[in-house]
Amino acid sequence: MSAPLLPTAASGSEIAALEHAVSVHPGRLPDWLPRFVVMIEYAASQGWVDGHNRRVRAHRERAGRD
Repeated sequence: MSAPLLPTAASGSEIAALEHAVSVHPGRLPDWLPRFVVMIEYAASQGWVDGHNRRVRAHRERAGRD
């Protein structure tokens, strides 16, 4: 189940906080870091990362839930 997109006006998710959340998640995949980097690079190519590469416009999904 997907959550709605985060608001775009002066908002978004801190990339470092997202990276940390994934790094400590017990259900993370062994190759999570390169996949995370690819995801952020794709977001940047779409204009969804701020000019300082600190925040990303994103949606959230629960991992491992049906």
